[in-house]
Amino acid sequence: IELQNRQNSGETADDAFMAVFGKEQPGRLRFYGRSVTTRSLKEDEETNKLKQKHANEISSLKEEMNQMRVEMRHFFSQLLQNNPALNVQDIPGVVGSNLVSPVDASSAQAVRGQNIPHSSGSTHDSILQKLWLQSTVLAW
Repeated sequence: IELQNRQNSGETADDAFMAVFGKEQPGRLRFYGRSVTTRSLKEDEETNKLKQKHANEISSLKEEMNQMRVEMRHFFSQLLQNNPALNVQDIPGVVGSNLVSPVDASSAQAVRGQNIPHSSGSTHDSILQKLWLQSTVLAW
């Protein structure tokens, strides 16, 4: 309303606009607030693009991991079907194997006095155990 009143009183549109909204501030954007600049808007856009790229990458990796799980289940299923006499407990990293778990390795060394190598793949062993259990359930 004030802008219309100023224009009606004979001021130019630019003068009326400047009187209502204030002098132009270099690097600032009107109507976004005091601290918003063109640079901050661009940085926000870049951040959002990186977040989306990261989310896509995570999704892709999860999909790949699920595919690998399916392949491992298939592998264990075929292994058990093709080798019915196979004692699964003899496979390292499977439930019930005679290997000491990495968590118990230090206490086992102290008790037995043996030098048991630590597994760098403790997570891998855990995954193998889960996959073996799932594959045996699927095979039956």
